[in-house]
Amino acid sequence: MSAPVPHTGGVPAGPGRGRGTVPGLARVTVIFGIGVALVIAGVAGVAVAFHLDDAYEEASVRVPINGTAAHYTLQAGTTYGLYSEDTSLECTVSDPSGASVPVLNDPEDIGEPASQVLTFEAASAGTYTLTCQASKLTHINESWQAAGGDRNVYLWMLSLVAIAVGAILAPGGLIAMGVLRLRARRRLTRQVVSGGAPYGSGGPHDPPAPGSTSGWGTTWAGGTPPPSEPPGAGAGSPYGIAPQQVTYRPVPPPQDTP
Repeated sequence: MSAPVPHTGGVPAGPGRGRGTVPGLARVTVIFGIGVALVIAGVAGVAVAFHLDDAYEEASVRVPINGTAAHYTLQAGTTYGLYSEDTSLECTVSDPSGASVPVLNDPEDIGEPASQVLTFEAASAGTYTLTCQASKLTHINESWQAAGGDRNVYLWMLSLVAIAVGAILAPGGLIAMGVLRLRARRRLTRQVVSGGAPYGSGGPHDPPAPGSTSGWGTTWAGGTPPPSEPPGAGAGSPYGIAPQQVTYRPVPPPQDTP
């Protein structure tokens, strides 16, 4: 004979109704995660952009501005720029063979005191000769376009936007998570005080699930339990028969014989 299986109650967790879940918590958790990711990505982008700016500035080489010829080793197929605060800067360039190289007036305001004024292209690698006349400090470097200056500006902008958006989403999601958890805790407290239990938490107020086991070890389908019977009744009795009512009658006293 099998031992009775107690009814544990509860409804199997389904979509959107898991044990201990807080409605809307998953959504705000995703928002919080997106905000944190945006802040991290934005900070990383700012660090990269800052490093690129520093590397670009360190690559600049000073050019004499009194008309003295200066020699520079340049790479083939690279466009170089001449940067100065003097917008009337004038320079001449000669390639390694001594031939004159066209110098273009290609101003580019890069947001620095020394903006790009002139550009020229080094067709072949070697030593180039530059002669410049200017009233203010002048440098030579890769041109703003060749060095990807525009891309760096876009990187700065996107990084700052990502930080701004993430700084809104992350705290907002964190606050929403706290509010939802607090509401869920209060709702659970009210249910416990009123004698109930959260639906689907396995409490005594949960309806039995279809196909579950009753308190007497009987399994049914469809969710409707059979009429309850006391232990020992019917065929399930350990004595094999249902208990019957027994009537006790008093026995008359014995009679004395003469």
